Amino acid sequence: MKKITREEIKNILEKWQSGILSNKEIEKFTFSYISSDNIETEDEVVATILGYLDNLDINNITKSDAPFFIGLLNKDIQTAQEVEEKFNQYIK
Repeated sequence: MKKITREEIKNILEKWQSGILSNKEIEKFTFSYISSDNIETEDEVVATILGYLDNLDINNITKSDAPFFIGLLNKDIQTAQEVEEKFNQYIK
């Protein structure tokens, strides 16, 4: 079983931020992980961020938000609840 890590998500976000990846490619990437039975995430933080990235339009997320998510991946955040709280503060 493949495990998607914080580092892998950070690399994807950096490519998106720099314009190497498009919104469609980000959604395709996240959908392929979310819909696969053969992939697990490193932790709740990765899983939650993938959920936000899976629906960019619905969540009103753009590549200008990539640094926020990269920051979350770099912090000592351990739970989905912490990610959601930080995201809710961020969007206010």
